[in-house]
Amino acid sequence: MKVRTVAALAALGMTFTSLSVWSLTDPDKRVSPDGGERWTERRTPLPPPEDGPAGFEMRGTLGVTGRLAHTSLASDRDSETFVLVNVKADDRGSGRRAERHLSLVIDRSGSMQGKRLENAVAAARGAVERLNDEDTVSVVEYATNARELVPATRLDTSSRLRILGEIGRLTASGDTCISCALDTTLATMRGQRGAVERVLLISDGEATTGIRDVDGMRRVAASLGNMGATVTTIGVDVDYNERMMAAIAQETNGRHYFVSSPEGLARIFDEELRGLERTVARDARLELEFAPGVELEEIVDRSFERQSSRAVVPLGAFAAGEERTVLARVRIPRGASGERDVVTARIAYDDLDSGSRTRDDARLAVHLTSDGSSSPFDPIVKERVDRSGTVSALGEANRLFESGDAEAARRRVKDELDKVQSGRSQAVAAASAPQKRALDESFARQEAALGSALGGFAEPPPAAAPDAVTLKKSKSVLTQTQAEATDLAR
Repeated sequence: MKVRTVAALAALGMTFTSLSVWSLTDPDKRVSPDGGERWTERRTPLPPPEDGPAGFEMRGTLGVTGRLAHTSLASDRDSETFVLVNVKADDRGSGRRAERHLSLVIDRSGSMQGKRLENAVAAARGAVERLNDEDTVSVVEYATNARELVPATRLDTSSRLRILGEIGRLTASGDTCISCALDTTLATMRGQRGAVERVLLISDGEATTGIRDVDGMRRVAASLGNMGATVTTIGVDVDYNERMMAAIAQETNGRHYFVSSPEGLARIFDEELRGLERTVARDARLELEFAPGVELEEIVDRSFERQSSRAVVPLGAFAAGEERTVLARVRIPRGASGERDVVTARIAYDDLDSGSRTRDDARLAVHLTSDGSSSPFDPIVKERVDRSGTVSALGEANRLFESGDAEAARRRVKDELDKVQSGRSQAVAAASAPQKRALDESFARQEAALGSALGGFAEPPPAAAPDAVTLKKSKSVLTQTQAEATDLAR
């Protein structure tokens, strides 16, 4: 099995290749998306990376690039650096006709009474109408408890009409058990082998029964993520728990949306269905295996499983053009000058364009210098590190604002905005010509999110709101800020 290996050696400029065998899952136990022939292994010979010895590039339906924050470090002291792996689906990919399973998880608690439930029902019915025959749909409704309203059902003319009727009969009453909804969805999805699985979960309120803390909800969501399901969460109006809904989405590589009025649900359902229809890869997993002596300190903004010297990061399904990043902070021990291996990055995914299970890996190494010098911080990695700081700052500011300290929230955001603006000019100046535009746009996204939060935190915090209108505005700041932070963390 041919494997391409590239060493990040700024001083030596050398490229390494090696042979290895690697498997995150047993390909002989996998079936193709249409349930037909079994997956075949596929590897493609790869050209040298366009960025030179500073990183690696794997080309395919999922394009994967990797780089270190430093290509050289001093040999006489322990050092910290970052590993950045960027995974992006080919935006020209169409995906082989894969089976799709859409699970609609609808809050019908008492607070959904009226327009909220009416619009949720209308959006859900619209989604069922848009799906193709042979697609699979399931519906879970939840309030104090959860119930499988429609089991996983293959669509045809008859079943479609029956499902539309079931959705239309939903009524609002009871409390809100989001964890019950996730547990029931998990049970529904078991046994759906080979499908691209997407969950759309709607809620307008706090979890009032079942699991009610964010960490506990993450653990429940992780079970769905481990099955390859992507959960998109949609918060309606301003009274839901934005941190909890965002955590569910993050844990499963989904998106989190905030809609200020229920009329916005149809647009989000349409957007998610377009992504489902354009899925080109599923069950993507990235494994980072760190060289002896290299310590993983953290993987930023993502859940992962630590296995001795390895970290396995589930990345789920990808629509055409969709992009996700993995950022790891590592410690490099001092040692003899020369080449030092840092990490081997391994990617595996079901390629829906070719019908194969694709696997590739590549290695990054750093050059330890004898003169005590270190290379400048890579500008691409710099943007992602700063983006993580922006995500943290928005989360901290939200908590400050919610607690009543609007001034401290604004100060936290302003400090981060100043830092990002300074980092933007330095990183763009240091980037190569082909990198400058994309890098500038990435920093601009951070500045826009921070600027929006800074303006929003000028409102009185919820605890000090003088009337219902102001209270809704201040709560909208919390929900919108969380949604933007979740999007940046991808």
